[in-house]
Amino acid sequence: MDPGSPLSRSFDVLSHYRRRLVLYHLLETFDGDASLDALTDIIVAESEELDMTPETHRRTMVSLQHVHLPKLVAMGVIEHDEEENVVRLRTPSPMVDRLLDLCLDYETYDHCRN
Repeated sequence: MDPGSPLSRSFDVLSHYRRRLVLYHLLETFDGDASLDALTDIIVAESEELDMTPETHRRTMVSLQHVHLPKLVAMGVIEHDEEENVVRLRTPSPMVDRLLDLCLDYETYDHCRN
């Protein structure tokens, strides 16, 4: 399969749990946007291996800013206003939307089993 195909790019952007958490949260919000700080808090809270410390928060935010958000922006599923530190959901492609639904179903089911 061509790594540049829409399917490959969709799998790549959804392959990391932090990117999926960002999208899950933005889909749940009323207006589809959240502050970078709030998204960082959510990721730290959802990551069982992370302790809620200022250093963990800072490292997680840096990871979002420099790794995860740029991938989501490049795929066209979010906008990141760096001046306001706000992340906004854009309408995902039908493929990303469907794959994200499948991911959420699986992760919800798997979480309930454990």
